[in-house]
Amino acid sequence: MTRHEENIVHDRQEAVELAEELPSYMDRTSASFGSEKDFDHKLEASLSPEVALDAEDRLYTETGKEKVLETAEDFATALVSLDDDPTLPVHTLRMWFAGLGLAAFGAILGMLFQFRPQVISVSALFLQLLAYMIGKVFEFIIPSPGSKWHNGGRFWNFLNPGPFNIKEHVAAQIMANTAATAALACFVFASDDLFYNISVNAMVLLECSVSLSPDQSKLADLQLQLQLPLHCRIIPRISNNYALPTELDLCQPVRCFTSFKRRIIARKTYIAPLLGSFNIVCLAVRDSNWVSYIFGGAEGNEGMGLLGFGLDWANITSAPFYQPLVTQISVYVGWALNYLILPLVFAGNAWHSKNFPFISQNLFFENGTIYDQNAILNPDFSLNRTAYEIAGQPWQSGSTVIYNLGLNLSIGATFVHILLWHGKELYKAFADYFQKKIVDDHHYKKMKPLLLLITLVVLNLGLSLLNPDLTVLRSHNLFQMLGAALVPGSSQANMYFQLYSSVSLTQATSMLSDLKLGQYTKLPPRATFVVQIAGTMVGAILNYVIMQIVVNNERTILLSNQGTRVWSGQQIQSFNANAVLWGALGKEIYGPHGPYFIIPIGIVIGLALPVIPWVLYKRFKWNWLRFVNTAILSSYIGDLAGGTNGYINTWMAIGLTSHFYIRRYRAGWFRKYNYLFGAAIDGGAQIFVFIFSFALAGAGGVTVAFPNWALNPMGNALELNVPLGLL
Repeated sequence: MTRHEENIVHDRQEAVELAEELPSYMDRTSASFGSEKDFDHKLEASLSPEVALDAEDRLYTETGKEKVLETAEDFATALVSLDDDPTLPVHTLRMWFAGLGLAAFGAILGMLFQFRPQVISVSALFLQLLAYMIGKVFEFIIPSPGSKWHNGGRFWNFLNPGPFNIKEHVAAQIMANTAATAALACFVFASDDLFYNISVNAMVLLECSVSLSPDQSKLADLQLQLQLPLHCRIIPRISNNYALPTELDLCQPVRCFTSFKRRIIARKTYIAPLLGSFNIVCLAVRDSNWVSYIFGGAEGNEGMGLLGFGLDWANITSAPFYQPLVTQISVYVGWALNYLILPLVFAGNAWHSKNFPFISQNLFFENGTIYDQNAILNPDFSLNRTAYEIAGQPWQSGSTVIYNLGLNLSIGATFVHILLWHGKELYKAFADYFQKKIVDDHHYKKMKPLLLLITLVVLNLGLSLLNPDLTVLRSHNLFQMLGAALVPGSSQANMYFQLYSSVSLTQATSMLSDLKLGQYTKLPPRATFVVQIAGTMVGAILNYVIMQIVVNNERTILLSNQGTRVWSGQQIQSFNANAVLWGALGKEIYGPHGPYFIIPIGIVIGLALPVIPWVLYKRFKWNWLRFVNTAILSSYIGDLAGGTNGYINTWMAIGLTSHFYIRRYRAGWFRKYNYLFGAAIDGGAQIFVFIFSFALAGAGGVTVAFPNWALNPMGNALELNVPLGLL
């Protein structure tokens, strides 16, 4: 054994002694964790000597300087450990208590976020922090092994098997995260309630959500088995979720909650809404619609937020802390195109844009009034052509058309981008899968037998078809336009088609992230599957309850074009509008003679976009072209056509500071604390949204206004960003 290995073994023994003295030791010596080298010694001490030596090589240069994380491989090898302890328990009282409790909390919060002007998701990092706190409390209050009351039996080991371990932590977080991913079936039922006056009972939603879950798990499982090498498939969100529990086990947890607490105390949305989004141009020029369109962004569907800054962390989220720099650049270019394209479309009156609001998700008559979709539908929600000819076709705002065009461009670009830049790896992944070749990846574990998931898929399809309240269509296709081609003339059929096709794929991708996190942390696959199903059940029930509360209490606001800075129906409006246009009027609206034919053609155009940088790279060998992702770029064309956009400059400033400056020049701090900081601010913002929505903003049936003062002016921030003539 070398001297270095002896030192590592010695450090490991010290770590064991240190763990026995926690938390009192940490209270006495918290300053010792401020040293990055000390932190890494504790990290190495938790690993086997061989793995610790490898970690040393991966994290530091020969001169002892921290390596800068540049490529996906760097992130994968630096953040993901190869070590595993198969004896660690998973199914314990504290795991299930934390998992189910946070699943309920996450499901409520996730559904509330769907009705906000700026739709965001519940932070997985925040749920991890709460799971860690709950687990540690249970570890402290329940007798531990070796104590007077703990006899080492199965019952006591279920209550408290010892220190709260990373597998319990991750299992609880996966359960909560699954529930926090809002059941998109609620979009269908909210649309039914708001636009079709159809009341759907809770059992239908539960059957929908549960019947979708095995399909999603099966899709996620197949995606996981069709793997590229680890360094090719690193997922930024999962890197964060993996890094956080590791860091919490090694550093002072109280530190990361300092910012968390401050974010609750210094919350701006309620006390000082003006700081949520402010713009000098709007303050200087208040009598121009164009200034509002381009520079506004404090309120939903107001403007594009150019040169605006916002301090509302509920809008900013932790995304700029984990999005890679190359991804951020594609996002910034896409946003920049918004400032050019959307005003040109509106000024040129394309698709009669001047007759409608600059930004809106509603359907309109050509004269600008809200379209009465029920007037052109039969009682079975099929198209009444006579009524349609009398009423005329529905129209959308020009910004919404560009948004949908950008999404279709990205669909075509995605396929070609993957084939051009990753075709060889993709071919090898499929070849290895069909040849049953063992994947050369230390993190890869043989997944559960496919027979289990195949059986569940068959059962869930039967459950769906037996429900008479749902539409007959239960297909498994991916695109909404395909539904319009196969079952034309029905908006309801199209909504449910989307639910069982593209929505399944979307949520399967979310489940894939959880499976990937479980693989990184060596969580048994069956345990991952069980907690995902449990989270789905809890989420489905509570999503329905919250959806009903919000729809019943805020119906007028959800049906309005702009909404408020707290509530908005833009998600439901957009979902319903697309169902009507594609389902009932697909041929008339999107056909060769329709006004929006460019939208489906966008997929074909998108196929050509990645070819341009690829050909230039092959010709000139400019390395920067390898990072041009036209699929991401095009998906953000039109991204500013909705929501509150006054925060995006703050988002950009944080993202560039984190991934350009700190990652390069403070590499150790970036690796250890970047994600913790993002989780802390996410946590403070989201816990406030939860309290604020029910106690003050009307979700509980009562609205409480904060007194007016300089940063909460009469009429709220809207008056400082919208021309007076429009108020």
